[in-house]
Amino acid sequence: MSPSPNPEAFHQEIADLEAKLAAKKQELTRSGIETPEKAVFKQVLREHVSPGEQARVVVPTTSTTSTIQQTTQSVTPAQQQKANLLIAHAFTKGLVSAIDEAKKSNDPYFIDLLHDRLADEYYQKLLAARKIQPE
Repeated sequence: MSPSPNPEAFHQEIADLEAKLAAKKQELTRSGIETPEKAVFKQVLREHVSPGEQARVVVPTTSTTSTIQQTTQSVTPAQQQKANLLIAHAFTKGLVSAIDEAKKSNDPYFIDLLHDRLADEYYQKLLAARKIQPE
């Protein structure tokens, strides 16, 4: 049985992410660190789903770094399908629940892949809701 959508929980999670994004941007501005908003959002998302992790300074990846990471391990169709299911899970049951499910795989590559996909999906939802402006 698939989980039923919970729009209230989704909207609350989006509101929480917006508040955390605004706070992180202010913190970085006070520190004099300029970072693309999408990179800041990815860090905020990571902290949101793993609140016990120590905060790290966001360093945007370059296209060279991304290319290297993508060539060292490619995404299998099974991983892609599992990621799609967990993204749907995140929109119905929440980010933390989806990440907890991914952690059961004990596959750091897959967890990182899911994190990146979730950050992109949620960032696009914020853009679509006109909550944030594209860079």
